[in-house]
Amino acid sequence: MRNRIIILVITFIFSNTGFLSAQTTKGNFLLAEMTKIDVVGYGAQSSMNLGWTTYTSKNDSGDESDPIKAFSINLIPRVGYFVVNNLALGLNFDIDYARSTRRDSDYIYKSTLFTAGPFIRYYFPTPKILPFAEINYSIGSSGYKWTDEIGEGGGKNQVQQFGFGMGIGFPLGEKVTFDTLVGYQLYTVKAKDDNEDNARDIISTLGLKLGLTVFL
Repeated sequence: MRNRIIILVITFIFSNTGFLSAQTTKGNFLLAEMTKIDVVGYGAQSSMNLGWTTYTSKNDSGDESDPIKAFSINLIPRVGYFVVNNLALGLNFDIDYARSTRRDSDYIYKSTLFTAGPFIRYYFPTPKILPFAEINYSIGSSGYKWTDEIGEGGGKNQVQQFGFGMGIGFPLGEKVTFDTLVGYQLYTVKAKDDNEDNARDIISTLGLKLGLTVFL
């Protein structure tokens, strides 16, 4: 039974590729949403678009910190236009929000991020799937604020992102693909205020993105 289901799924995907390849022609649009890129190294960002997390610290002596509960959501929508066959230019956005609280405490931490910028994606025409390459750049700002029993604080940062990668679009019908992308992303974050030395964090990222693309 399991093998039959797999065969039916593969047959459905391949039966629609002829229609799908026509969607990358000049004059068409694409709408997409992807996950965050999984980070290898310092500064890992969650690859989940929506998540609830609880974390605590323990040791063998029986010490345990109060659990911290966190909620986070990130959206990476994009819209593109095929200026020529197989080549789309467009805008991508990164919208993030996170909130953390500690049980039996007035501690609250909130952070937001918004960036926007152009991307270029080129599809390599093949009869079965849609491999592609893309480059993206965005600029924007992030902010954070915390409060507890003692007081409050926060700050604002300038954020730049540059990335590129190779991916494959697997057809889910005539106008939809499930996308996987292996890519590199470079984040540069620096404080907007009191930063005369231009201090900044530079985070190199290598990982995987997943998402959906709709062709119109």
